[in-house]
Amino acid sequence: MARQDHPLLRDCGLSLARYMELQHAQLFSGTGALYAATIDTALAAKGLVRKIAVWEPSYLAIADVVARTDLISTMPTRLATYLAKGLPIAIYDLPLRLPGPDYAMYWHPRSQADEGHKWLRERVAALLRTKGSKLDADEGSNLNAD
Repeated sequence: MARQDHPLLRDCGLSLARYMELQHAQLFSGTGALYAATIDTALAAKGLVRKIAVWEPSYLAIADVVARTDLISTMPTRLATYLAKGLPIAIYDLPLRLPGPDYAMYWHPRSQADEGHKWLRERVAALLRTKGSKLDADEGSNLNAD
């Protein structure tokens, strides 16, 4: 995402070269760090490193920064679309292919044979399989603590 009237993005899309040229605002949190690591790992495989100028504590803060500066930010599309509704922000496709997320389910061993719990695990696994996950409702993870 970038502000709508960003001077370097007015006439063209967001190429990988332009993405690398621009400075970024990035989320500073546990989940944001994981998201940033995914992006930075994909870039590192190409020998590239982003220029992160600002770390913010929330996506709301990032959207506000992006709307008022020449910084850009990378965040999940649904979130960017939602945040862009109230701000002068344009959303661009990421010029880089990222791996899909890994999903896991965890449950206490006493729930392993519970029919209701098994039903729920199967439904969640079925939903995730439609997204390309390899999650198995019976062979997923469970907590080994009492």
